[in-house]
Amino acid sequence: MQKKCTVCEETADANHFGAMTCRACAAFFRRKVATRNRIIRRCDRKCVMNSTMRKLCASCRFERCLKVGMRESEVLSKIYEQKKRKVETDNAISLKRIETFYTHLENVKKCEFLRKENSFPKMANYKVFNEAFKKYADLITENIILAFPEVQSLSDDQKNTLFKNFTTVFVIIEGCYKSKSEKIWILPNGDYVDDDNAVDFYKDPESKDDAQKLYELNKAEWKSTSVNLRSRIASANMDRKEFLLLTALVFWDGGLPEQSNDVTVYCQEMRQKVMKELSKYENMKHDSINASMRVAEIVLLLQGTQSVIETLQKSSSLTYVYNFFEHYNLFQPYWDRIHIAFRGPLEDANLNQIEFFYLFALIFWDDGLVDQSEKMAEICQKMRQKVIKELIDYENEDNSDAETSIRIAKIFMILPAIQSTLRIIDESAKLNAIYDVYDHHKSVHQSLGL
Repeated sequence: MQKKCTVCEETADANHFGAMTCRACAAFFRRKVATRNRIIRRCDRKCVMNSTMRKLCASCRFERCLKVGMRESEVLSKIYEQKKRKVETDNAISLKRIETFYTHLENVKKCEFLRKENSFPKMANYKVFNEAFKKYADLITENIILAFPEVQSLSDDQKNTLFKNFTTVFVIIEGCYKSKSEKIWILPNGDYVDDDNAVDFYKDPESKDDAQKLYELNKAEWKSTSVNLRSRIASANMDRKEFLLLTALVFWDGGLPEQSNDVTVYCQEMRQKVMKELSKYENMKHDSINASMRVAEIVLLLQGTQSVIETLQKSSSLTYVYNFFEHYNLFQPYWDRIHIAFRGPLEDANLNQIEFFYLFALIFWDDGLVDQSEKMAEICQKMRQKVIKELIDYENEDNSDAETSIRIAKIFMILPAIQSTLRIIDESAKLNAIYDVYDHHKSVHQSLGL
């Protein structure tokens, strides 16, 4: 015979903190005791507890928990034991590998970009940047297996797709992370690029090109990088482990245009493992609400990287068209890729109606749009923070700390998945534009009324 939860009368699974309850009520009680947040009463104390009412009235639910014999002292003693105990898991090994990789990369980088005695970092132009980027990209590619040995099971072309995407994004986010500034971007060789002197980046004594005009042509890149990455990364103020876990999320990108369907699924699975590790790390550092907020803040940086890459691609249209003919099958169907890149994370999250509306609100209050004014970006940023806080409060009602963090990460992973999908659609539109160059296809389109 199944036992009933003494709080909400749902099916109970065990004795929690001194009373027979379900997991949801146990998680609720633990969180309310652990966070010590004041519970605001909005009722006349006559709420009848059931599976529906337990989410609507926290005050009566907590009162009921105490009435049936749940003890706050048991919660506090377990929290102390958990914080004291050092947990080693298989996933933790992956963070150690990434740390080993990054330490090694920093050492070989110092050797590659050895500075002359008494030389100091200086403002770099595009030639210095290109040379430093190429050297550093080679170093990353040569050593990346140290961090992600799982990639060796993939075919060479699929490995190269991941490597090519990762090196570009990694150089960008590492430069932002190292600078800790919204205005400065540190290059691999130790030099820097300064927003306030961005025109100087395009100056070349050996060229007659107008630096101001070149800057105006590439202004969108500067704004996108500043709004979507430098300011966000500076604001996040990540520690070394958080930065490395972010790079792991960047590496296992499951929405790249040249990716096969099975590799897309594999990358999504690897990202889930990284997110669990990030959640575990944050829950060791913070209380449940702050841990979930921190996970959300870091996962949101992925959306920023997608925006920057999208802007860089759009501003490099000639290279972009060239890459189509070099890497693409002209007639490759893209619907399967959209299905896996977007619907995979969406189906994995399995949102309920309330979570869907929170996701919709996060999409609406996007603070990283290129044409957005600073005032509007600030408003959107504040609104997003409110939405995130409400979503975390909602998830906290029925989940444990770790479950809430993972749930938040899953929902937020849909945002970069949406941008990956838009990138695929955008590329397909460009492909159609190239395809339409041929007259016979124009006539076919006209006959179909397209």
